[in-house]
Amino acid sequence: MIFIYIIASLLSNLLVQTSKNSSFVISGFEIIEFVFFASFFYFCLKNERAKLSVLIASIFAIGINVFLFYAFEKNFDFWNAILTTLLIIIYSILFFYEQVNSVNSLIIYQNFDFWVVTGCILYLSGTLFLFMYTSSMTDRERNSLWFVNFAFEIVKNICFSIAFLLARKPKQNILAPEFGNTNMT
Repeated sequence: MIFIYIIASLLSNLLVQTSKNSSFVISGFEIIEFVFFASFFYFCLKNERAKLSVLIASIFAIGINVFLFYAFEKNFDFWNAILTTLLIIIYSILFFYEQVNSVNSLIIYQNFDFWVVTGCILYLSGTLFLFMYTSSMTDRERNSLWFVNFAFEIVKNICFSIAFLLARKPKQNILAPEFGNTNMT
């Protein structure tokens, strides 16, 4: 799923550079991006209440984003960026809260989920203010600041690459070899 997202991200970046109306491409990709991230969090979370919250909030947000996409198709609407970014940051907090309270995840950074969520947080928090700032600019002015987006995309993709590398490794019990037999009886 993340691999498909990365391909879609690369295609949207190419379309932004070649399109006459990059706002349309950005708004459309933002909806796709949110669907990918929300579905990732839905499948990563274990708590049923948290999953239901993610599902309800995501359906609500997608409805608002689709409405805003068609209502303001001439100019990039920063309300989409604010809504989706804040929701994904909330989903990330839910994920980390669940991981901290889980007895099974002693070393969290060895799970691929951690790196995907870290990439999401870094990218979305880094580009939130960029999208808010550039919402009132023309496409030409926005393109001059687009390097910031690319920098955060690189950081996000590095985190996703680490996640891919960790996902390929078979899971092993990391506690057994390091601590040996801790049975006191």
